[in-house]
Amino acid sequence: MQSGDCICIALQISRSEATISDPTKLIIHDIVHTYMSCDSFLESSIFNLRKNEDASGGFDYKKQGMLALGVGRESVSGAMPLFLFNEHWQVASKKIQSLFGFLCTLDPLGYASSQYFTIPFLVLQKAIDKHRCEPSEANKRVLD
Repeated sequence: MQSGDCICIALQISRSEATISDPTKLIIHDIVHTYMSCDSFLESSIFNLRKNEDASGGFDYKKQGMLALGVGRESVSGAMPLFLFNEHWQVASKKIQSLFGFLCTLDPLGYASSQYFTIPFLVLQKAIDKHRCEPSEANKRVLD
């Protein structure tokens, strides 16, 4: 919080070129049980993209990419800021635009307001589905 950063939940995503104009086309493959800061996800993404241009998975649904690693060595290709408390959300709400822009367009400046109203519900739907299929304490915590 002092450094102006927020906590996010890690995601495995893929996108097509249609996601640029329609964020409902973003595919949330999995919610990874790893929490990371927004800045560490973005810094890891920049580092991995400099090493390998295809690290993001590009605009191909078949490729998920690997921009960061989860604590269990899972590939992470997206992140979603969490609402933990009001002060945390004040920071997260400033970071969320560039993060959502990057998730949908591979450009932090590619933010559109439709992403703000779509992506959280895509993640919520995945959390509900995951908890229904694999009821566990970890999946319940993510859903809550």
